[in-house]
Parts: sequence; C-alpha cells; structure tokens
Amino acid sequence: MQKSTIFIIMLAVLTVGVLGKVFAYDYLTQGWANIFAAEEQTQTQDYKPYIKSQKLAQTSQDADTVTQGTTQDQTQTTQTETPAQDAKLTEIQKLLEDIKLNTEKLTPEQLTSVGFKSAKITPVTFEGRVFQIVDVSDILNAHSGEFNITDGKNIFAVVAEMQFQTQLEAQDVFNLVKTRIKGMPGVSINEDNKSGDGSYFMNDSKRIGSAFLVVRIKNTVYFYTYPKTNNAFIKNLIILLNQ
Repeated sequence: MQKSTIFIIMLAVLTVGVLGKVFAYDYLTQGWANIFAAEEQTQTQDYKPYIKSQKLAQTSQDADTVTQGTTQDQTQTTQTETPAQDAKLTEIQKLLEDIKLNTEKLTPEQLTSVGFKSAKITPVTFEGRVFQIVDVSDILNAHSGEFNITDGKNIFAVVAEMQFQTQLEAQDVFNLVKTRIKGMPGVSINEDNKSGDGSYFMNDSKRIGSAFLVVRIKNTVYFYTYPKTNNAFIKNLIILLNQ
C-alpha cells in the first residue's frame, strides 16, 4: 500500500514536470517569435527610405522655391525702391543747395555778366571778423561764410555774408556793426543807402585804396572788401543778388 502510494505520487510529479516543460517551451518559443515579429514589423513600417527621399526632395524643392521667391521679391523691392532712392537723393541735393549762402551760389557766368571775367567763388575760413577789424563772433544766430571772388591769380573782392531767419534780425546786425565801427579809432562811417535795402561804407585811413561796403538785402547782410576800381562791378553784383 505504501509502495503503491509512493509510485502514484512519483508518477504525478513526473507527469506535471513533463507537461510544464512542454508548456514553457511552446510559450517561450511563440512569445519570443511574436516579439521579434513585432519588432521587425515596427522597423519595416518606420523605415521607408523611398518616402523619406521624396520628402527630402520635396523639402529641397520647397526651399529652392522660397529662395527664388525671396530673390524675386528682393529684386522687385530694389526696382521699386530705386525711384524712391533717386527722389530722396535729389531732395538731399536740393537741401544742400538751399543751405548754401547766396554768394556761394554765384556761377562763373553770373560773375562774368557783372564784370568779373574768368572769375569764380572760392570759400575761405570765416574768422568771425568783417573787414579784418570788426568783431562779429558773438553773433550766434547767423549762417555765416566768407568768399573770395578770384580768377585764380587775382582777388577781385572778399565777401563776408551773414544770413538770418528774419529781416529784422538782419537789420539789427546791420545797425550793430555800424555802431561798433563808430566806436573804433581810425575809421568812420560814410552813409550811402544807395544799395540793397540799406548800405554804408566804412572809411579806413590806413587802407585808402580799398572800399569797405556793408549792404543789407532782405534777411542777409553782406560785407564787401575790394579795390575802389572795382566799385562798378560790385554795384552790378548787388543788383544781381537783389533780384
């Protein structure tokens, strides 16, 4: 009885062990096979070189299209802006011309017409003095400059010009310079009032061969230094500036 029981127990254990091995073998074999199949399927689905190449090619074409479009837009913009740039440049040139003093705008043809042959206007440094002796450096509200009328060898006249915003300011400086001249030794005032909107001469006992003429025309005061022999040419020039 005991031997039979032992035999049955051993047979049951053996049977369970064999069945367990068979079940484990089938599960593991089919399970790993399924995993490998799933991975292979995943890799196959993800790896589509032909489609990626198409996307890359399409992306490249899109980039080229964008680049061409940008280039065309830039070209069109440049073509569109060119007239505007030209207009702006013309405006700047006009502005630079407008801020020039009247004497600086005189052309060689105009100088010839008043009597100065082969002459031109040459800017020189304005030292803040007129007629070399009258200090006007404290007059800060003026657009000032000094010029030689010359043919390159001879200086026919020296012109200092002070331009103001209003005629009233110009008249004040016109009178101020007269007052300063009257207070200086060796010089005197010769009232003229025959040129422009008002004029007078400064007489200098040390420079009797030269004329020193102050003229106001509208909002500008001119100071002419020249040999007295050129008096007719200067009068013609004043008439020209007063037109």
